[in-house]
Amino acid sequence: KTIYNNDQLYAPIIEQKPDVVIFDALLINDNGVDSTRDTSHIPVLIGEEILNQLSDVSFMIMPQNPVTFLEAINDRAEEVKTEAENSEFTYLDHRERWPSDDLESLLDENGVYPNDKGYQIWVDYLTDYFTGADMEE
Repeated sequence: KTIYNNDQLYAPIIEQKPDVVIFDALLINDNGVDSTRDTSHIPVLIGEEILNQLSDVSFMIMPQNPVTFLEAINDRAEEVKTEAENSEFTYLDHRERWPSDDLESLLDENGVYPNDKGYQIWVDYLTDYFTGADMEE
């Protein structure tokens, strides 16, 4: 809640007047700083604030990439998903595409952030989502 309340993360977004906002939950940054409940609810609070001022925006929430350095962060992604779905925000679940048996090859040397291959999973997921390719059979 500290980041949300003090930094008003939503203000620069509102100033830009976007059509679509994809908010990446702050699981890694908030680890050890905010509770899981706060971390999973911050995207909802930001979405509500943005929608209060920009009623036509499409606000979507997605989790951060899976990590290998701390399994608890992966568990926290489920809380973000539950919060997003309970708040009726679109939840972009790109994590379903990350292979758990080969995760190390998709992350940086610290097991925290995606490398080029990891980012490609994200890009492919979002491309499929916005083009409808993920709905084709």
